[in-house]
Amino acid sequence: AQVRPWCATAACDAQSFRTSRRPLAPLHDDWTGHTMPVAALCLRGNRCWSVALDRTARCRELYGGAPVFAAALGGAPTCLALDALDAYLIVGCEGGEVLRVDLDAWALREA
Repeated sequence: AQVRPWCATAACDAQSFRTSRRPLAPLHDDWTGHTMPVAALCLRGNRCWSVALDRTARCRELYGGAPVFAAALGGAPTCLALDALDAYLIVGCEGGEVLRVDLDAWALREA
């Protein structure tokens, strides 16, 4: 599965349609990593979070594409959100469970 980021500002700019530049071109190459369809996306600041049916969560920098997070999940996700302080990734799953991934603990484990 792929995530393809687009710049909505450029896509909605009438002036960009008059230039030779492609206004609907992706910000950069497709992001890969998930092996099954992406179930949900969440944009927060300069980051794009995604969960997929392969039971993984991933995060990339929006404007550079650099991966910053990847984790296996305990269920098949259907939606995701971040708490107000970006400390937890909250993932709703097909079976009704709600998973809470502690991002601060994950960062300490990866350091």
